[in-house]
Amino acid sequence: MIQFIDLGCLDPLSAGIKYGTAAKASIYKNIETTYLRLKKIGIDEETCLAEARQWADQCPADYLTEIEGLAIGSAARVEDIWLLNFRIEIAQPRQADLLARKKDTSIITEAPACTLFSIRNEDGYLQATGQNLDGLAAVENCLVVTRRLTETGETLVSIQEAGVVGPSIGVSSVGFSLVYAGLIMESCKNRRDGTPLRAFFHRLLTQKSFGAVMSSMLESPPPYAVASILNGRVENRVAVVEFLGEGVTVRHSNARIETHANHATMPSATRSLFERHLPDSLQRDKRLALLLADSDKIDTEYLKNALSDHENFPASICLHPRDKLAPIRRASTLCGAIMDWREGILHVSDGRPCHEQWRAFKIPVT
Repeated sequence: MIQFIDLGCLDPLSAGIKYGTAAKASIYKNIETTYLRLKKIGIDEETCLAEARQWADQCPADYLTEIEGLAIGSAARVEDIWLLNFRIEIAQPRQADLLARKKDTSIITEAPACTLFSIRNEDGYLQATGQNLDGLAAVENCLVVTRRLTETGETLVSIQEAGVVGPSIGVSSVGFSLVYAGLIMESCKNRRDGTPLRAFFHRLLTQKSFGAVMSSMLESPPPYAVASILNGRVENRVAVVEFLGEGVTVRHSNARIETHANHATMPSATRSLFERHLPDSLQRDKRLALLLADSDKIDTEYLKNALSDHENFPASICLHPRDKLAPIRRASTLCGAIMDWREGILHVSDGRPCHEQWRAFKIPVT
């Protein structure tokens, strides 16, 4: 079950201690799984910790302070909490190198795969955004939902793996939301410096307007390749963004429907690698767009059913683990999430959306 932690208006250290204390068991499981998944791609513990320290040096002070609090609250080493927060930056260069050197295009059945969407109503106003958040099945019970209050009264709600400060999915009461899916570009083989992805998203979530989000995003993009759909409910804005390692590409959209999966869709100087070994990315993107275009009257229940879709099972929008794989290699949808802008409610499934219960979190959108 996804754990809910209300952090209120606590300072970063106190927030980290409360979060770490509440999610201690899940944090330890996530640490153990993270070492195993990095070992699988050839990164030993000593290298993990050395690189985590390097990324910590590029992280904002308040983010590191909350990590310190997490370590205190969970009684874990601070280096291990660094690892959870910077795993993506540590792993991606190796993943890109492995995919680029792979001579065939055999399917990587264990690769986690996310599918995103944004939809407007018949009058052109933002109705909802969301995604299926995929990852290793081994951490399917290690997700948390945190709620924070800023000093100026905004509410921030995010979904992330236990022990991670920054969001995988984030929503704020000023009407901003972000969802994302991982990309792997050939250029990712070369490490780049910059604010780590989770800290970058954490910063975006605190911005006071969609314009401020866009300015902050372009000023200091993350070094990690990722696709994101950003919503500005107050301004009625949608931006599809691809951080491609070598730069940022933004497409502002007035379309009724936007979807994205794990392949780059905009021009780039280097190859997008994920879809060569994860061809269902192309299928999931088209399938979700088709489902959302197939009805004139789309409500939250319809969206829940779309995220539960099993066409091309098990490599479907709702991803199921393959039992024949070793546990550390099984990928699965960890949760579905839908932000209903009309009602101001974030709907989150406890596990895969096809058979789990959904929980509702009220967001007082201004």
